[in-house]
Amino acid sequence: MLIFLFTVFESFLFPPSFFWESRFNPANLVEKRISATFNIENKFSIPGLNKYNLFLQLNNFGFTVVSFGNEFYRENLLGLGLGFEAIKGFHLGLDISLLNYWIENGNSEYSYTLKVGSSYGKGSFKSSLWFTNLNFPKFSEIDCLPLGYELFTYYQGNEQLSFYFSVRGLEINFPFFNFGLDFHPYQIVKFILGVNTEPLKPEYGMAIQLGRLELSYSGSNHRQLGLT
Repeated sequence: MLIFLFTVFESFLFPPSFFWESRFNPANLVEKRISATFNIENKFSIPGLNKYNLFLQLNNFGFTVVSFGNEFYRENLLGLGLGFEAIKGFHLGLDISLLNYWIENGNSEYSYTLKVGSSYGKGSFKSSLWFTNLNFPKFSEIDCLPLGYELFTYYQGNEQLSFYFSVRGLEINFPFFNFGLDFHPYQIVKFILGVNTEPLKPEYGMAIQLGRLELSYSGSNHRQLGLT
C-alpha cells in the first residue's frame, strides 16, 4: 500500500504540523537551551503505518531521528543541524542528514540530504525561509528527491491571538499554501486551526503547557485518504 500512496521520502519534505514548524528550520537553533521533542504520527488512520520523530536541541545544535513505514517498508533519517546569528535579528542554519530506506527481502539504500535555512524576527513579526534536498539525493534512476522550500511568516497580534502563513513548493511546480491562526485562551492552553491547499484539507491542534512539559495533539483530514 505504501508504494501507491507515497513517493520515496515524501512525508519528510515538510513539517508534520504547526507545532513542528520551528524545529524544521535549522536557523531556529539559536536559543541557548536544552530540549527534547517526540512525536508519533499515524498516516490516514492506517493501522501500523506510523511515523516517529525525535528532535533534541543542545544550545546551537540539533539532532533529528525520523522513522516512517511498517514491517514491509521503512524510511529512516538521522540528521545534525547547526544555527547561528549572522547579524542582530537575522539567523542562518545548516542541516545534513543521512537517509536510508529498506524493503523486506529487498534492497537497503542510502543517501544524504542538505538543508539550509534563514529566519528574521522583529517585535511581533517573524519570517523564515528554508530549502531542503539541495544536493538532489539519489537512490536510483527513478528515486531522486526533489528540491523543497518553504517561506513562513508569523505575526503575533496580541497575547492571545497569532497568525501564520506559509508558501511551500517542490522545484518548479506551482507552490501551495498553508495558513491559519494560533489562539491562547489561557496561559497553559493553545489551539491552532488552519488550511493546507495541496491537497485541500483542514488542519487543527491543541497544546497544554505543564511547566517545562508541553503535550500536544494535531491532525489533518484528507478528503479521500482520511485522518492523519
